[in-house]
Amino acid sequence: MIKRSKRVLSADFEKGTVILDLETRLPYILNSVAREIWLLLVRPRNKTEIADILSKKYGAKRHELRSDLDAWLAKMHKKGLVEYVAKR
Repeated sequence: MIKRSKRVLSADFEKGTVILDLETRLPYILNSVAREIWLLLVRPRNKTEIADILSKKYGAKRHELRSDLDAWLAKMHKKGLVEYVAKR
């Protein structure tokens, strides 16, 4: 399961979403797909669930977008913006 880190704040604007890392004070601007993933992480979700939702929304095959999703989540995890948690 993946969730947003408690050390970040986010705000939605007309042209996207901005995430602020409260530890590093670095801002991150999300594109439309990254914003969709971020919004899905308002509660913990697994990668398959996220991929299924995005697949339905964008008409893409789940296995095709899964590698991009995995890469994005790994990058966000490395920066401390998302956390992996045990399934309850």
